[in-house]
Amino acid sequence: MEKQYLSYTDVHQMTKLLAFRIQASGWMPSVIVGVSRGGMLPATLISHMWKLPVKAFNLSLRDNTHFEPDQADWLSGLVAQGKRILVMDDINDSGATVNWIRTDWQSRVPDANLSDHVKFAVLLNKQVSDTEVEYHAKHIHTAQSHTWWVFPWENMD
Repeated sequence: MEKQYLSYTDVHQMTKLLAFRIQASGWMPSVIVGVSRGGMLPATLISHMWKLPVKAFNLSLRDNTHFEPDQADWLSGLVAQGKRILVMDDINDSGATVNWIRTDWQSRVPDANLSDHVKFAVLLNKQVSDTEVEYHAKHIHTAQSHTWWVFPWENMD
């Protein structure tokens, strides 16, 4: 499997492009949620650009499903207040993370139209993913889908 190494400069440029695309859509969040670990840096960068609060959502599906249920309890309150939530991650690979969050959060606020309040943004969006996100900086086509994208916070060489 080929590895593609990304630099912090790459991440910063993709984050700025992502912020531009979100603004251009006309939908703006009230709060930004970074999925740990990969979504935290872009979420923090955009929160500084727009002077918005950022929250961390600790979710790991790669090795085993792990999340802290109490950290999602604030969602129903934000939705009830009419807040818009931008959920950020580094990559939409299989779609598992986005699907898990959508399903879990919808179960917490079953009467809300979650798509009005919650949008997803990623730096890299794989065409082969099972789900779509609303915003992405770079679309990875099928020919590149077997590339392992190494983000700078993962590169320990």
